[in-house]
Amino acid sequence: MLVLRACRSELLDADSHRSQFFYTELRIAVASARASGPTHFGRSAIGQRFFTNAQIVLDSLLDDAKDVVKVQVRAELKPLLTDPSHPQYPSAYQRNVALKEWLEERRPLSYGPGSSVATFVTLVKIVCASHVSYPNGLPESGRPNWSRSDFIENIYKQGLHTTSSHYRAPIVPKGSLGPTLRIAIQHVRNIDPRVPHEAADRDFKNALFIVFTENCVDFVPDARVPEGGGAPPRQPSIHAWTRLGAVDKDHDFIPGSFRTEEERNEAALGRTARAQVREDTRGSWNTVGLAVNDLHGYFSRSCMPVNFDTRKALVGKPVEGIQTTYTWACARLNSSLGSDWRCQLAVILAFLISKAVPKVSWPVGFANPGGFSNPDPWHAIGILRKIPWIEKIDGNGETRKGTTNESLFFSCAAVVFLAWLDPKSPLRERIGSGPTDFLTAWNSKHGAWPTYRPRITPTHHSH
Repeated sequence: MLVLRACRSELLDADSHRSQFFYTELRIAVASARASGPTHFGRSAIGQRFFTNAQIVLDSLLDDAKDVVKVQVRAELKPLLTDPSHPQYPSAYQRNVALKEWLEERRPLSYGPGSSVATFVTLVKIVCASHVSYPNGLPESGRPNWSRSDFIENIYKQGLHTTSSHYRAPIVPKGSLGPTLRIAIQHVRNIDPRVPHEAADRDFKNALFIVFTENCVDFVPDARVPEGGGAPPRQPSIHAWTRLGAVDKDHDFIPGSFRTEEERNEAALGRTARAQVREDTRGSWNTVGLAVNDLHGYFSRSCMPVNFDTRKALVGKPVEGIQTTYTWACARLNSSLGSDWRCQLAVILAFLISKAVPKVSWPVGFANPGGFSNPDPWHAIGILRKIPWIEKIDGNGETRKGTTNESLFFSCAAVVFLAWLDPKSPLRERIGSGPTDFLTAWNSKHGAWPTYRPRITPTHHSH
């Protein structure tokens, strides 16, 4: 690597861009021969080659950023350091010391190692001519906050150009990043000629995103806002920095996308099958493993999830009314999920609470909180919202039975919610007719609801 960097310096001194292309070609060839790359890309040789090219692009980005800072800062410091009597000599000296320190950083565009901000602090002291400006951090560009993916999209488009006349900040027009990107893009497009350029580009952007993220590229020098309007300058400035901290959105950055053509087609088939299952209202689904933010894709389901099973909940001595309620609820859920809002709401509520297992209980001190007798339901809701959800532990220090099985808890919760929601359920009809023995047995099975329950006006039914 040191030999290559020395070669780069001599080549660039001799000619600029033509030499940079040669250097990049040489470097990619050497790196590919060494088959470098992290193991997290798996055994895919294609993945390793994408990573190798992305790493080379990263190195060019860091080299250019260091050159920008070094050249511009030293130009500002030169007249000050030649005269020790100059009032700004001490600060200029400290800036120069900080510059030498920063140029040795392995990740010069990061905030710092771990949770520190040491690298950022050093860079601010280099860039700012006076400590008065320190509290403001790095001077902002015209776009102070980008996402990494947006940054990658910007430089990638520039890397497709064949001449440096199209390069502009954050790419250094006469730097190494532009030509390096161009050569690297050509290489990744030729890895597998059968793969369309669009797919290869997507995979390479993927690799760049991973490499930039792992190496903590948090900010880059960019163009200054022009005074009096007009187009921004093409050259990045140490007095204009763009943060790469905005949220990335709508990008397919998946490490497993580095595949051969056969693997791509196999993966595409899998995506097609899964998409068709998602679109089929009768398609099979499972609440276990389904994230809360993905539930919306299953709102149109007309069939219950495959893990809905209440048989384990009814093991033991049958209790009058409970078996009837479960049988009724299961029939309703299996037949009316796609058409009855009560069934849909019961399933959604059961799904959400099942994601909290085993923390589905409340503290003993809240078993009978005061205020539930207030006729205003919002008063009770206010109390409920303040009650923490906890894991119930028995006398042996073990989690309460029944709250560790997500599928079982979901199944029982769906029945319970539907039974309370529907006034025609066996549970509601028995409560409405007066006797409470059944409610005692019901609460004993599903958890104590000793004081608070929906106010239900007794009704009379003809049998």
